[in-house]
Amino acid sequence: MTIKLAIGQSNFETIREKEAYYVDKTHFLEDLLKTEVTVTLITRPRRFGKSLMLSMTNEFFNICNDKEDTKKLFEGLSIMKRKDLVDKYMAEHPVLHFSFNGVEGVSFNTLIDSILDRMQYWCERNENTFAFDKCKKTNIKIFNDLEQGTDNPKYPDNKKGWKKKISDMQKFLVTMIAMLYDSYGKKVIVLLDEYDVPLAKAALMEGKVQFEDMVLSPYEAMKKFIASLFTPAFKDNKLMERAVITGCLRIAQASIFTGTNHFAWYGVESPEYSDCFGFSPQEVKQILQDAGFPRKMKAFKEWYDGYVFWRSKIYCPWDVLMQIGLLQADRTVDMRSHWSETSENEILREMLRSPNLDIEPQLTALLKGESISATINNIITYDILEGNEDNLWNILYQTGYLTKSSRNETGDEINLAIPNKEVKMLFEDTIARHPQRVAFS
Repeated sequence: MTIKLAIGQSNFETIREKEAYYVDKTHFLEDLLKTEVTVTLITRPRRFGKSLMLSMTNEFFNICNDKEDTKKLFEGLSIMKRKDLVDKYMAEHPVLHFSFNGVEGVSFNTLIDSILDRMQYWCERNENTFAFDKCKKTNIKIFNDLEQGTDNPKYPDNKKGWKKKISDMQKFLVTMIAMLYDSYGKKVIVLLDEYDVPLAKAALMEGKVQFEDMVLSPYEAMKKFIASLFTPAFKDNKLMERAVITGCLRIAQASIFTGTNHFAWYGVESPEYSDCFGFSPQEVKQILQDAGFPRKMKAFKEWYDGYVFWRSKIYCPWDVLMQIGLLQADRTVDMRSHWSETSENEILREMLRSPNLDIEPQLTALLKGESISATINNIITYDILEGNEDNLWNILYQTGYLTKSSRNETGDEINLAIPNKEVKMLFEDTIARHPQRVAFS
């Protein structure tokens, strides 16, 4: 017995058309639409299905899709039981679906250029989406400039070219929302994936950069750039129906989501959407049954379980599907690590490099299978080397390196532990490269 897997595929349409195995998470749409929240930020560790969720959301709402074809795409899924939502929302809105995933750079300037490359790619892929005869000339001009990307002669490698490039990029979201609205006469759904990737990359950079006549660290400069991209799009924008943003961390609202109306953040401590990302034990049990490996449940629990979102126990979906793929090829294959090979493990490396953090006792306790106590703080910074210990434990908790084992009676503190064997191996491997941090006995 085998199941057809689309490992590494985050395109909902492709998965459904290929009739690949899909764990139904379309109840996310019901949860989303029952709120009056305009801008929804959902944070989860990487490889927990955020990109696939936004792809599914795009396919549901997108007015460019034929409604009957969309119904076929969602046939048999739970959202189709909600005829009221299907009739009102399916294929009824233009959608701006943009991802920061894959943004890279060795400097702040190359990181900005990488974001511009993503904008250029989006413009090229979506050019046929617009009715340009209905769009304002000023907006079309910005679209045409961004579509040329770094090759645009208006963006020469000098101060004037840099200023023009940054100015156009800052207008990307608000301009594309306006053009989509003008093209279809309906409010726009905005879906932004992995919004904090540029921030995580910039936090690892040293030195200072000049941004908008200020000398800042690359991290602070990137925060200002992202804020300048978001604010005009999300503040009092009557052309936008709602936005869903995903990432690993919620950066302080005052610096990124300034002025955002009807904003709500749902993290790993939130009851809302707690079972929408990752696989529940019941779902893993069913997948293993369908794939013909029901006796592997104990091993999967030891290796890939342990995450707690609110009160929901969750498995990492990437690990589960990758390991099942290996087992289908060879039933005798050993359990192995998958998530750790793909995650942004610079977090652990930078943690161990920092001379400002006295964390040896906590690391020793964690590696012994014990818990540590930490204060939950919603204001997080990626700038680990400039941060404090509470900030560090919050980052490791929100990004999946640690999980909640219990809550202290004080309310603001929780006990954290390493979630499973896979992540423990990652800790041990990283610490082995920095033996001065922990004295093994």
